Amino acid sequence: MSSTQLDARRRARVFAELESRTFDVAVIGGGITGAGIARDAAMRGLSVALVEARDYASGTSSRSSKMIHGGLRYLAQGDIALVKEAASERQILRRIAPHLTRLSPFLIPTTNMAMTAKLRTGLWTFEKLGGVPEAEKHEVIGLAELQRREPLMRTGGLNGAVLYPEFLTDDARLVLANIRSAQGAGAVVVNHAAASELTGDGLVATSALDDGLGARIRAKLVVNAGGAWVDKVRGLEAGESDTRMSMSRGIHLVLPRERLPIHATIIIRAPDKRSIFAVPRGAFTYIGTTDVFHDGADYWPAPTREDIDYLLRATEAALDIAPIKDAEIVSLWSGVRPLIA
Repeated sequence: MSSTQLDARRRARVFAELESRTFDVAVIGGGITGAGIARDAAMRGLSVALVEARDYASGTSSRSSKMIHGGLRYLAQGDIALVKEAASERQILRRIAPHLTRLSPFLIPTTNMAMTAKLRTGLWTFEKLGGVPEAEKHEVIGLAELQRREPLMRTGGLNGAVLYPEFLTDDARLVLANIRSAQGAGAVVVNHAAASELTGDGLVATSALDDGLGARIRAKLVVNAGGAWVDKVRGLEAGESDTRMSMSRGIHLVLPRERLPIHATIIIRAPDKRSIFAVPRGAFTYIGTTDVFHDGADYWPAPTREDIDYLLRATEAALDIAPIKDAEIVSLWSGVRPLIA
Protein backbone atom coordinates (compact mmCIF):
# COMPACT_ATOMS: atom_id res chain seq x y z
CA MET A 1 0.00 0.00 0.00
CA SER A 2 1.24 3.49 -0.85
CA SER A 3 1.69 6.25 1.72
CA THR A 4 -1.39 8.28 2.64
CA GLN A 5 0.68 11.34 3.53
CA LEU A 6 -0.03 14.43 1.43
CA ASP A 7 3.42 16.01 1.16
CA ALA A 8 4.05 19.19 -0.85
CA ARG A 9 7.75 18.30 -0.97
CA ARG A 10 6.86 15.46 -3.37
CA ARG A 11 5.09 17.81 -5.79
CA ALA A 12 7.70 17.68 -8.57
CA ARG A 13 7.84 13.88 -8.35
CA VAL A 14 4.04 13.67 -8.51
CA PHE A 15 3.96 15.71 -11.73
CA ALA A 16 6.72 13.54 -13.18
CA GLU A 17 4.71 10.42 -12.37
CA LEU A 18 1.57 11.90 -13.89
CA GLU A 19 3.53 12.60 -17.08
CA SER A 20 5.21 9.20 -17.34
CA ARG A 21 2.25 6.82 -16.87
CA THR A 22 -0.95 5.93 -18.67
CA PHE A 23 -3.86 5.72 -16.24
CA ASP A 24 -7.13 3.83 -16.37
CA VAL A 25 -9.00 6.84 -14.95
CA ALA A 26 -8.16 10.54 -14.62
CA VAL A 27 -10.44 12.52 -12.30
CA ILE A 28 -10.82 16.29 -12.57
CA GLY A 29 -11.96 17.71 -9.23
CA GLY A 30 -10.94 17.15 -5.63
CA GLY A 31 -14.25 17.69 -3.87
CA ILE A 32 -16.22 14.86 -2.28
CA THR A 33 -17.42 13.50 -5.64
CA GLY A 34 -13.98 13.37 -7.24
CA ALA A 35 -12.34 12.10 -4.05
CA GLY A 36 -14.93 9.34 -3.69
CA ILE A 37 -14.58 8.28 -7.35
CA ALA A 38 -10.79 8.19 -7.07
CA ARG A 39 -10.91 6.13 -3.89
CA ASP A 40 -13.45 3.65 -5.22
CA ALA A 41 -11.62 3.18 -8.52
CA ALA A 42 -8.20 2.80 -6.88
CA MET A 43 -9.50 0.28 -4.37
CA ARG A 44 -10.90 -1.77 -7.27
CA GLY A 45 -7.41 -2.05 -8.74
CA LEU A 46 -7.61 0.66 -11.39
CA SER A 47 -4.77 3.12 -11.90
CA VAL A 48 -6.05 6.58 -11.03
CA ALA A 49 -4.87 10.19 -11.36
CA LEU A 50 -6.69 13.09 -9.71
CA VAL A 51 -6.10 16.81 -10.20
CA GLU A 52 -7.70 19.64 -8.23
CA ALA A 53 -7.44 23.25 -9.40
CA ARG A 54 -7.49 24.74 -5.92
CA ASP A 55 -7.27 22.91 -2.60
CA TYR A 56 -9.08 19.70 -1.77
CA ALA A 57 -12.63 20.42 -0.55
CA SER A 58 -12.16 24.15 -1.15
CA GLY A 59 -15.50 24.56 -2.90
CA THR A 60 -18.94 23.23 -2.07
CA SER A 61 -17.53 20.23 -0.22
CA SER A 62 -16.40 22.34 2.75
CA ARG A 63 -19.41 24.66 2.70
CA SER A 64 -22.26 22.24 3.24
CA SER A 65 -24.64 21.82 6.19
CA LYS A 66 -22.19 19.14 7.39
CA MET A 67 -24.72 16.32 7.50
CA ILE A 68 -24.81 12.75 6.21
CA HIS A 69 -28.43 12.47 5.10
CA GLY A 70 -30.03 9.09 4.90
CA GLY A 71 -32.21 10.10 1.97
CA LEU A 72 -35.38 10.66 3.96
CA ARG A 73 -36.39 13.64 1.80
CA TYR A 74 -36.61 11.43 -1.29
CA LEU A 75 -39.39 9.29 0.17
CA ALA A 76 -41.89 12.02 -0.70
CA GLN A 77 -40.75 11.71 -4.32
CA GLY A 78 -41.28 7.95 -4.26
CA ASP A 79 -37.62 7.18 -5.00
CA ILE A 80 -37.43 4.08 -2.81
CA ALA A 81 -34.26 2.72 -4.44
CA LEU A 82 -32.36 5.95 -3.76
CA VAL A 83 -33.54 6.06 -0.14
CA LYS A 84 -32.44 2.47 0.43
CA GLU A 85 -29.05 3.10 -1.15
CA ALA A 86 -28.45 6.34 0.78
CA ALA A 87 -29.44 4.78 4.10
CA SER A 88 -27.20 1.77 3.45
CA GLU A 89 -24.23 3.91 2.44
CA ARG A 90 -24.69 6.03 5.55
CA GLN A 91 -24.35 2.95 7.73
CA ILE A 92 -21.24 1.87 5.81
CA LEU A 93 -19.67 5.29 6.34
CA ARG A 94 -20.48 5.08 10.03
CA ARG A 95 -18.70 1.73 10.22
CA ILE A 96 -15.55 2.68 8.32
CA ALA A 97 -15.23 6.28 9.56
CA PRO A 98 -16.77 6.52 13.04
CA HIS A 99 -14.57 9.55 13.77
CA LEU A 100 -16.33 11.44 10.98
CA THR A 101 -19.93 10.49 11.79
CA ARG A 102 -21.71 11.69 14.91
CA LEU A 103 -25.30 10.78 15.66
CA SER A 104 -27.42 13.84 16.47
CA PRO A 105 -31.14 14.17 17.25
CA PHE A 106 -33.21 16.07 14.68
CA LEU A 107 -36.50 17.63 15.74
CA ILE A 108 -39.42 18.39 13.43
CA PRO A 109 -42.18 20.44 15.09
CA THR A 110 -45.67 19.24 14.16
CA THR A 111 -48.90 21.20 13.90
CA ASN A 112 -51.57 18.48 13.84
CA MET A 113 -52.09 14.74 14.06
CA ALA A 114 -52.22 14.34 10.28
CA MET A 115 -48.72 15.82 9.98
CA THR A 116 -47.49 13.59 12.79
CA ALA A 117 -48.98 10.49 11.14
CA LYS A 118 -47.44 11.37 7.77
CA LEU A 119 -43.99 11.84 9.32
CA ARG A 120 -44.29 8.60 11.30
CA THR A 121 -45.19 6.67 8.17
CA GLY A 122 -42.26 8.14 6.27
CA LEU A 123 -39.80 7.51 9.09
CA TRP A 124 -41.06 3.96 9.64
CA THR A 125 -40.50 3.24 5.94
CA PHE A 126 -37.07 4.86 6.07
CA GLU A 127 -36.08 2.81 9.11
CA LYS A 128 -37.14 -0.43 7.44
CA LEU A 129 -35.27 0.37 4.23
CA GLY A 130 -32.15 1.53 6.05
CA GLY A 131 -31.97 -1.17 8.71
CA VAL A 132 -32.02 1.42 11.49
CA PRO A 133 -31.30 -0.16 14.92
CA GLU A 134 -34.15 -0.20 17.44
CA ALA A 135 -32.35 2.25 19.75
CA GLU A 136 -32.10 4.81 16.93
CA LYS A 137 -35.68 4.79 15.71
CA HIS A 138 -37.87 7.89 15.72
CA GLU A 139 -39.84 9.16 18.68
CA VAL A 140 -43.03 11.22 18.89
CA ILE A 141 -43.30 13.71 21.75
CA GLY A 142 -46.18 15.86 22.92
CA LEU A 143 -46.26 19.58 23.51
CA ALA A 144 -45.30 19.43 27.20
CA GLU A 145 -42.26 17.26 26.45
CA LEU A 146 -41.27 19.52 23.55
CA GLN A 147 -41.35 22.53 25.88
CA ARG A 148 -39.26 20.64 28.44
CA ARG A 149 -36.62 19.58 25.91
CA GLU A 150 -36.48 22.81 23.91
CA PRO A 151 -37.67 25.70 26.11
CA LEU A 152 -36.91 28.26 23.39
CA MET A 153 -39.42 26.79 20.93
CA ARG A 154 -42.42 28.98 20.20
CA THR A 155 -45.21 26.43 20.60
CA GLY A 156 -48.20 28.39 19.32
CA GLY A 157 -49.98 26.28 16.71
CA LEU A 158 -47.89 23.17 17.52
CA ASN A 159 -49.07 19.85 18.93
CA GLY A 160 -45.63 18.34 19.56
CA ALA A 161 -42.70 17.09 17.51
CA VAL A 162 -41.08 14.08 15.91
CA LEU A 163 -37.48 13.25 16.81
CA TYR A 164 -35.20 11.11 14.67
CA PRO A 165 -31.40 10.69 14.44
CA GLU A 166 -29.22 11.92 11.59
CA PHE A 167 -25.44 12.05 11.27
CA LEU A 168 -23.29 15.16 11.42
CA THR A 169 -19.82 15.18 9.87
CA ASP A 170 -16.79 17.34 9.21
CA ASP A 171 -17.24 17.71 5.46
CA ALA A 172 -13.71 18.91 4.65
CA ARG A 173 -12.10 16.16 6.72
CA LEU A 174 -14.33 13.61 5.00
CA VAL A 175 -12.96 14.74 1.62
CA LEU A 176 -9.36 14.56 2.86
CA ALA A 177 -9.98 11.09 4.28
CA ASN A 178 -11.14 9.94 0.84
CA ILE A 179 -8.18 11.61 -0.90
CA ARG A 180 -5.68 10.00 1.46
CA SER A 181 -7.40 6.63 1.18
CA ALA A 182 -7.28 6.90 -2.63
CA GLN A 183 -3.58 7.71 -2.50
CA GLY A 184 -3.01 4.81 -0.11
CA ALA A 185 -4.65 2.52 -2.69
CA GLY A 186 -2.25 3.75 -5.38
CA ALA A 187 -3.91 6.85 -6.84
CA VAL A 188 -1.66 9.74 -7.86
CA VAL A 189 -3.24 12.95 -6.55
CA VAL A 190 -2.25 16.60 -6.75
CA ASN A 191 -3.92 19.86 -5.77
CA HIS A 192 -3.39 23.39 -7.09
CA ALA A 193 -3.18 21.82 -10.54
CA ALA A 194 -5.85 22.90 -13.00
CA ALA A 195 -6.98 20.96 -16.04
CA SER A 196 -6.05 23.45 -18.77
CA GLU A 197 -6.81 21.29 -21.81
CA LEU A 198 -8.74 18.12 -22.66
CA THR A 199 -6.96 16.00 -25.21
CA GLY A 200 -7.94 12.97 -27.23
CA ASP A 201 -6.15 10.69 -24.80
CA GLY A 202 -6.47 12.53 -21.49
CA LEU A 203 -5.77 16.04 -20.29
CA VAL A 204 -3.12 18.64 -19.61
CA ALA A 205 -2.72 19.77 -15.99
CA THR A 206 -0.98 23.05 -15.23
CA SER A 207 0.21 24.01 -11.76
CA ALA A 208 -1.68 26.92 -10.23
CA LEU A 209 1.41 27.75 -8.18
CA ASP A 210 4.48 29.64 -9.31
CA ASP A 211 6.58 26.49 -9.64
CA GLY A 212 6.53 25.92 -13.40
CA LEU A 213 5.16 22.39 -13.07
CA GLY A 214 2.71 20.69 -15.39
CA ALA A 215 1.93 17.34 -16.98
CA ARG A 216 0.21 15.79 -19.95
CA ILE A 217 -1.83 13.01 -18.36
CA ARG A 218 -2.75 10.05 -20.54
CA ALA A 219 -5.86 8.15 -19.43
CA LYS A 220 -8.34 5.70 -20.91
CA LEU A 221 -11.19 7.58 -19.22
CA VAL A 222 -11.51 11.16 -17.95
CA VAL A 223 -14.13 11.88 -15.27
CA ASN A 224 -15.38 15.44 -14.90
CA ALA A 225 -16.08 15.85 -11.17
CA GLY A 226 -15.95 19.64 -11.25
CA GLY A 227 -19.08 20.06 -9.14
CA ALA A 228 -20.71 23.41 -9.78
CA TRP A 229 -18.02 24.08 -12.38
CA VAL A 230 -18.68 21.01 -14.53
CA ASP A 231 -19.58 23.24 -17.49
CA LYS A 232 -16.32 25.16 -17.16
CA VAL A 233 -14.39 21.88 -17.44
CA ARG A 234 -16.58 20.75 -20.34
CA GLY A 235 -15.73 24.03 -22.08
CA LEU A 236 -12.12 22.85 -22.40
CA GLU A 237 -13.30 20.38 -25.03
CA ALA A 238 -14.09 21.64 -28.52
CA GLY A 239 -17.80 21.78 -29.29
CA GLU A 240 -18.92 21.55 -25.64
CA SER A 241 -20.14 25.06 -24.94
CA ASP A 242 -23.77 24.50 -23.90
CA THR A 243 -24.86 24.96 -20.29
CA ARG A 244 -26.04 21.87 -18.46
CA MET A 245 -25.73 23.05 -14.87
CA SER A 246 -27.22 25.86 -12.82
CA MET A 247 -26.04 26.95 -9.38
CA SER A 248 -27.78 27.69 -6.11
CA ARG A 249 -26.14 29.75 -3.38
CA GLY A 250 -26.46 28.54 0.20
CA ILE A 251 -25.16 30.29 3.32
CA HIS A 252 -24.84 29.36 6.99
CA LEU A 253 -24.48 31.70 9.97
CA VAL A 254 -22.61 30.77 13.17
CA LEU A 255 -23.65 32.06 16.60
CA PRO A 256 -22.29 31.40 20.11
CA ARG A 257 -24.12 28.44 21.67
CA GLU A 258 -25.19 30.59 24.62
CA ARG A 259 -26.98 32.93 22.18
CA LEU A 260 -28.95 30.03 20.70
CA PRO A 261 -28.89 27.31 23.40
CA ILE A 262 -30.83 24.52 21.73
CA HIS A 263 -30.24 20.81 22.34
CA ALA A 264 -31.33 19.08 19.14
CA THR A 265 -31.04 20.10 15.51
CA ILE A 266 -34.34 21.91 14.95
CA ILE A 267 -35.92 21.94 11.51
CA ILE A 268 -37.47 25.38 11.06
CA ARG A 269 -40.16 26.18 8.55
CA ALA A 270 -39.25 29.46 6.85
CA PRO A 271 -41.93 31.91 5.63
CA ASP A 272 -41.48 30.65 2.03
CA LYS A 273 -42.22 27.09 3.27
CA ARG A 274 -38.59 25.94 2.88
CA SER A 275 -36.94 24.09 5.74
CA ILE A 276 -33.79 25.40 7.38
CA PHE A 277 -31.72 23.88 10.17
CA ALA A 278 -30.53 25.23 13.52
CA VAL A 279 -27.68 22.93 14.48
CA PRO A 280 -26.02 22.90 17.94
CA ARG A 281 -22.38 21.89 17.71
CA GLY A 282 -19.85 22.32 20.49
CA ALA A 283 -19.64 25.93 21.62
CA PHE A 284 -21.65 27.18 18.65
CA THR A 285 -24.97 26.87 16.86
CA TYR A 286 -25.14 27.34 13.10
CA ILE A 287 -28.22 28.01 11.01
CA GLY A 288 -28.78 27.44 7.30
CA THR A 289 -29.25 27.19 4.51
CA THR A 290 -30.56 29.50 1.82
CA ASP A 291 -31.39 28.38 -1.72
CA VAL A 292 -30.89 31.28 -4.15
CA PHE A 293 -29.93 31.24 -7.83
CA HIS A 294 -26.24 32.08 -8.29
CA ASP A 295 -24.87 33.47 -11.52
CA GLY A 296 -21.54 31.69 -11.17
CA ALA A 297 -19.35 34.78 -11.22
CA ASP A 298 -17.71 34.10 -7.83
CA TYR A 299 -16.00 30.92 -6.69
CA TRP A 300 -16.69 31.84 -3.06
CA PRO A 301 -19.92 33.87 -3.30
CA ALA A 302 -20.42 36.55 -0.67
CA PRO A 303 -23.70 36.35 1.25
CA THR A 304 -26.11 39.18 0.62
CA ARG A 305 -28.01 41.20 3.20
CA GLU A 306 -31.14 39.41 2.02
CA ASP A 307 -29.53 35.99 2.61
CA ILE A 308 -28.59 36.89 6.18
CA ASP A 309 -31.96 38.42 7.04
CA TYR A 310 -33.79 35.40 5.62
CA LEU A 311 -32.07 33.05 8.09
CA LEU A 312 -32.28 35.43 11.07
CA ARG A 313 -35.96 36.25 10.67
CA ALA A 314 -36.96 32.58 10.22
CA THR A 315 -35.00 31.60 13.33
CA GLU A 316 -36.44 34.43 15.41
CA ALA A 317 -39.96 33.46 14.34
CA ALA A 318 -39.48 29.86 15.47
CA LEU A 319 -37.52 30.45 18.69
CA ASP A 320 -38.30 32.76 21.58
CA ILE A 321 -35.13 34.84 21.42
CA ALA A 322 -34.24 38.51 21.20
CA PRO A 323 -33.49 39.76 17.67
CA ILE A 324 -30.02 38.66 16.57
CA LYS A 325 -27.61 41.47 15.76
CA ASP A 326 -24.97 41.26 13.07
CA ALA A 327 -22.25 41.78 15.70
CA GLU A 328 -23.33 38.51 17.35
CA ILE A 329 -22.62 36.47 14.22
CA VAL A 330 -19.15 35.05 14.82
CA SER A 331 -18.69 33.45 11.41
CA LEU A 332 -20.45 32.37 8.24
CA TRP A 333 -19.81 30.29 5.17
CA SER A 334 -21.24 30.44 1.71
CA GLY A 335 -21.12 27.92 -1.11
CA VAL A 336 -22.88 26.87 -4.29
CA ARG A 337 -24.76 23.69 -5.12
CA PRO A 338 -24.68 22.26 -8.64
CA LEU A 339 -28.10 21.54 -10.11
CA ILE A 340 -29.04 20.12 -13.48
CA ALA A 341 -30.26 23.01 -15.63
